[in-house]
Amino acid sequence: MLDSEPNPERTKQLRPPTRRSSWYERFFELLASRKINLVDADFVKVNITPDRSDAGRFTRGLRFLGLIDENGKTTRQMDKLRLTGDEFKKNLGDVIRSAYSMVFDVVHLETAKRQYLVNFFIEKYGLSADVATDAVEMFVYFANRAEIPVSDDLKTVPLVPRQPKDENQRKSTVPKKVTQQAKQIEEIPEGWIELRLENVRIWLPKDDRSAAEAAKRLLDLHLETHHSND
Repeated sequence: MLDSEPNPERTKQLRPPTRRSSWYERFFELLASRKINLVDADFVKVNITPDRSDAGRFTRGLRFLGLIDENGKTTRQMDKLRLTGDEFKKNLGDVIRSAYSMVFDVVHLETAKRQYLVNFFIEKYGLSADVATDAVEMFVYFANRAEIPVSDDLKTVPLVPRQPKDENQRKSTVPKKVTQQAKQIEEIPEGWIELRLENVRIWLPKDDRSAAEAAKRLLDLHLETHHSND
C-alpha cells in the first residue's frame, strides 16, 4: 500500500501531463525565443498541435505544472523558463518538484521501479492504468530535461505497447497487415506506430522525436553490450 495521502482538491481538478514530449520541446523552444503572455486555443493550434483534443491535454498539462492559470495567462514560473542552460534546468527542476510534490515526497526516484511509479500515479492522481503509464513517461521526460536523477528502470523506454483489456478490444486494435518486406510503417490506435525491418518489430509513440531518439540510444547500447561480449 502506498503511503501519503493526495490533496483531493488538486487531484480532482489537475492531473499530470500525458501524451507527447515533443509538444513541450516546441513550447520550450518558443519560450527561449520570445515572451509568452497567453496560452489560448489559437496559440496552441498554431504553435503546438492543431488537434482540439490534444490542445486540451497540452493546456491542462501546463496548468498542472503551474505555468498558466485557468484563463491561460502565464505565471512567474513560466517566465523563469525563458532562461537557458543551467538556469533553465534549475528552474524547470523547481517547477517539476512543485507540481509533482506528491511524487518527490514519497518516491525515491533513483531506485524506483517503473511499475511502482505507475501504480503510484493510479492511486494518487486517480488515473487509469493506460493514462498513468503515459503520465509516468512524461514525468520521466521532465526529470531528464531538468537533469533530476532517476533509476535505470525509469530511463528504459518500453518498446512494447500495452495490451487491450479484453478480447473484443484486442481484435479491434490489431494493426492491418501490410505486405512490405522492409521499413514498413503501420498506424495503430492511440497515437502509436509500428516499425518493421525483416523479423524486428518496434512500437513507438507517433510524432515523438524524443522517444525515437531514446529508442535509438537503447538499441545502440544493446549493440555495444553485444559486441563487448563477443
